[in-house]
Formats: sequence, C-alpha cells, structure tokens
Amino acid sequence: MAALVAYGGPKCTCCGETLFEGLCIDHVNGDGAKQRRETGTYGGDGFYLWLKRMGYPPGFQVLCHTCNFAKGNGDHCPHQDLTIAWG
Repeated sequence: MAALVAYGGPKCTCCGETLFEGLCIDHVNGDGAKQRRETGTYGGDGFYLWLKRMGYPPGFQVLCHTCNFAKGNGDHCPHQDLTIAWG
C-alpha cells in the first residue's frame, strides 16, 4: 500500500480503478526488463522493498493490471484512445 500511495494511488493513473487487488506499479518508460536485470528484482515483494529502500524514485506510476497489460503489449492503453476520441 505504501508504494501505491507514494506513486499517487491507490488508483490507476489511466482509468481510475481503485480495487487494491487489481493495482500494480508500472515502469513509466517501459524499461522494466532493464531495471529488473540491473537490480535483480523480479517483481513481488522484492520489487516493492527495492522501491522503498530507494525512497520511491521517479519513473513509476500506479496502473491497474488491465491498463498495465495493454500498455506493455501496445505501448499505450486503449483508455488513452477513448479519452482522445471522446474528450
């Protein structure tokens, strides 16, 4: 919860989802694989502890798993397209 709050949550930056179990931390620049190799943190508790030890550094945001998956598979979330189309 502390990491979610540190990054503007607990709600998805994209769609506004607030269900705790559906939220995660996203690498804003899509460089998660690089960060995992460099730090040896591969998700879960280790990643959240690393964020805490580093003082919750910039470059991360709260997303729901749906938006995170969509971004990871297409560089952006479809919610962004809807926002542009519907204003």
